[in-house]
Amino acid sequence: MEKKVILVDCFNTIIMRKISPTEVMYRWAENVGKIYQIEPSIIYNGFVKIRTRLALNHKFYHGELEYRFEEVLNILGEKLASKINLDVAEFVKTAMEVYITTEQEFQYLNAETIATLREYQQAGKPIYIVSDFNCGKEVLSRWLEALGVRDLFTDIFVSCDYMKSKLTGRMYTHLKETLGIKGRSVLLIGDNGYGDIFKARLKGFSTKKVHTKYEKSDKNLKKYIKKGRNCLEYEKIFQEFGKEYNYSNCAFPLYVFTKRLYERLVATGKTDVFFLSREGWFLKKLFDKYCENVKKVYGGCFLAINSHYLYASRNSMQAATLKSLEEEDFERIFSNTLIFRLTVRNFLISIGFTAEDIECVRKNFDFDIDKKVNRFKNSKVFAELKANPTFKMLYDRHRNTQHAALKSYLDSFGVDFAKQGLVLVDIGFNGTMQDFFHQFLGPKVAITGYYLGAFKAGSEGNYKYGLLTDKNNKHQVGNSINSHNIRYYEQICRADHGRTDGYEVVNSVAKPVLDTIQQDAVVHEKYIKPLQDQILVKFDEIMALDYQSLSYIEVDAAKMYYRLVRKRSKFDTTWLLNSQDNYFDNFAVVGNSMRGFKRSLRRFAFKCWDLIFLIKYMFSQALLKFKL
Repeated sequence: MEKKVILVDCFNTIIMRKISPTEVMYRWAENVGKIYQIEPSIIYNGFVKIRTRLALNHKFYHGELEYRFEEVLNILGEKLASKINLDVAEFVKTAMEVYITTEQEFQYLNAETIATLREYQQAGKPIYIVSDFNCGKEVLSRWLEALGVRDLFTDIFVSCDYMKSKLTGRMYTHLKETLGIKGRSVLLIGDNGYGDIFKARLKGFSTKKVHTKYEKSDKNLKKYIKKGRNCLEYEKIFQEFGKEYNYSNCAFPLYVFTKRLYERLVATGKTDVFFLSREGWFLKKLFDKYCENVKKVYGGCFLAINSHYLYASRNSMQAATLKSLEEEDFERIFSNTLIFRLTVRNFLISIGFTAEDIECVRKNFDFDIDKKVNRFKNSKVFAELKANPTFKMLYDRHRNTQHAALKSYLDSFGVDFAKQGLVLVDIGFNGTMQDFFHQFLGPKVAITGYYLGAFKAGSEGNYKYGLLTDKNNKHQVGNSINSHNIRYYEQICRADHGRTDGYEVVNSVAKPVLDTIQQDAVVHEKYIKPLQDQILVKFDEIMALDYQSLSYIEVDAAKMYYRLVRKRSKFDTTWLLNSQDNYFDNFAVVGNSMRGFKRSLRRFAFKCWDLIFLIKYMFSQALLKFKL
């Protein structure tokens, strides 16, 4: 019987691919990842997972394993939007367009099939494409137009447009009803032995099987899909520098912190961020590097963020926020000295008195200011100090001067805090400095603090977030693992300058007054800088690999930190002891609480503490996974 109608399959019959369909999808995921700063394997795995669920759902309710590409993208976009700042509608539109162009890049025509179809066309036969595919007629038309063969086909029928497939035979039934075609007058040309040939014959159609070449996937593709391209290189970075300064691998959690910080700032539209001295000095270095890299890689997608270094300390902020003696309870000082005896000198240092002011008090106060006083807050000595005329005069002058100088110093940054709010970055942990600023600026200025670790929750208008570990966000990836030894970052991120003692205005210019007694620059050069230099090298290497901002490094960095603790060398322990012994902070107490312990006892304590951590999280780190 003469064939009146020609039905023809599309992929592997008309349109061929230079690479496998799986690899095309991964290339698509890479291209979308570059636009939205998302690890491609996350996009790919998320797409496949949603696609499978949708197909099975449609099979259960409609008897067809069909799904629409846009439907999958919409769900994927919603899941990604819960992790990063993303407009779902824009994502669907962009990802769809990227897929069309990515597929098109690897398509070419099956010359033999096209030649056959040209003959049928010249004979006046109507030719219809019948395809089981997840993109509809409009998309296939675009590809055929690009390939120069759209004129061959009278119409195009795609399974996802009708939720009927060749695989079940329902598409053939639909074609019979729609086109009014019957049995042997129809010829179907296709490559699939079941859907194109067997099912078509059951409907009474004549068939012609096309023997075609199927491209195989790259042998490494499964590895990339499972783990991501970049994390395969993390091992090399981790091992760099050998055992010396194993703490250089803090580059991994510090990278995650920096990445999360940038994402939060972009999501909230903040263009000014203030890094608090002294640990913020190194954090700002890392952040500026990250921003430079984002700008270089993403160009127009880059949000310019002004990073500022804000000189401040508990001493300087205490002085600038002091109330009158009748109102002030000095609670922030005394809450830090519950188990310590306090001297008058240490108290005066804590509220920011200069050496000259302290000497003046000493001469006019009938008590040894270097003698330790038990329960200082409720002592007779403290009551007499507050009643001392010299102290009262110096106290009022000092607090008023410091308040005005700090206000002038903040104004010098040119940021409208009332309108934009204040964003602070620091190590953490209770956000004491942030509370000082909240008190100083008042409730009308919203303050947001981003920390490596946050142990206390914020309040309305005074928000606190831990980006590596947060006691109020336990679902954060790596939260528990990153909490171990989080205070060590105080040594790792130390600056090359001393503590901020206060503020002064010279020739109408406000500036901080730094402590010059302690040799912070010398200590930094000897102990801190060598480690920070290695961290910077590894940070650069991680940036070069992980060009997407949402990636498997979220998970792998936590695993690397677990390994860092497991592999800590004697060299690192010695470094930690030396850096702690040279740490100076005289807010309420001179020195730090570790200083009085013998080094050998501290070494033993380090090992015991680490062992507890390693046992507790042995399985947690192994099971870490990024979940959409």
